[in-house]
Amino acid sequence: METIWTWQTTAGICCAALIVAVMLGLALARFATRTRRRRPWQTPHGDPFVTLELQMRLGKVSERLRVLTGADGGFASAHHHRATQAAYDSLLAEACRLAGVESSAPYLSARSVTTGDRLLRELELSSRGWTW
Repeated sequence: METIWTWQTTAGICCAALIVAVMLGLALARFATRTRRRRPWQTPHGDPFVTLELQMRLGKVSERLRVLTGADGGFASAHHHRATQAAYDSLLAEACRLAGVESSAPYLSARSVTTGDRLLRELELSSRGWTW
């Protein structure tokens, strides 16, 4: 039985190969980015732009938290508030690590951070000149 190759078959195979190549390239780029971020010995501790970027992210998330605190209640609103609070706590822990702040409980996850721990971290960062 002889296979007949038409231009539609060839075009379909080329499109599929192109899609696979693009997806593979995106996956490799994502992998390279993740592995680059996981190497703490390569992070420039004295780089002011890393600190500035983290301060800007903290400011955006804290502003979003203020907006959600003033919003009217509801299940979705409470869920968004908890998710934003967890993101803020995670950024705060990253800022403490970057600033060299000794955390009283470094093992705490973002969900188990109390208001007192959060306030202590914020005060310690503020005393070291961090603003957001």
